[in-house]
Amino acid sequence: MTDRTKETYSEIFKFLKTKKPNLKPSMLMVDFENAFISTFKEEFPTVVIRGCFFHFTQCVWRKIQNSGLQIKYGQDSEFALQVRLLCSLSFIPPNKVIEAFDELIESEYYIQNEELLESIIIYFEDTWIGRLGRRGRKGAHFNIDLWNCYQSVIDNKPRTNNAVEGWHHAFNGSLGAHHASIWKFIKCLQLEQGLQEAKIEKYMSGDLPVKRKKIYEKLDKQLKEVVLNYEHVTVLNYLKGIACNFSF
Repeated sequence: MTDRTKETYSEIFKFLKTKKPNLKPSMLMVDFENAFISTFKEEFPTVVIRGCFFHFTQCVWRKIQNSGLQIKYGQDSEFALQVRLLCSLSFIPPNKVIEAFDELIESEYYIQNEELLESIIIYFEDTWIGRLGRRGRKGAHFNIDLWNCYQSVIDNKPRTNNAVEGWHHAFNGSLGAHHASIWKFIKCLQLEQGLQEAKIEKYMSGDLPVKRKKIYEKLDKQLKEVVLNYEHVTVLNYLKGIACNFSF
């Protein structure tokens, strides 16, 4: 979609509500697009909105690239780990995130590499934490609750919308073109509906869906073990434990 304005999103959501008047989503996982988030919240005020952790890390990764630090990230393992500690703040309890951020940027590595990390820290403050002023921290571009994953891990809830992204990629592949005709689009939708109805019938007959790959199950288990140990380790060691379980 090229026209990503609040007005366009509002028209789309209003149209959805005309087709399904009782639509009341309880939770929505999104990319970090303010126009979409604010408009969806206006149309569905009771919804709980959560940001996708994968897209959160990609936002930080783009800043690393734009700062000319992509090669250093690939060649310097300590630098790579220390940068990922910023993203690991997503797994700190929301009310402790700012305190943990302050402790991180006052750590030995961040002090010794202040000039190197300056652009990334400023970006992270402005976008995710809030810039520190004389009267405290200003509001960030995205509030902490949106990108925080702490409770999601404890509750075994998804942290990413990658499954949806995967479906979208596969569906685009079935279209076979970036700008397919409306007739081909409708035909592909009909085929997809048939596939999904067949999956539902299999599930209802007792044929359980395919399990996630063991590697992802293992990573989830490791991550939860780290999160549940939050109260028993130092903040920096906790962040390092999280950072060892994901990459850009």
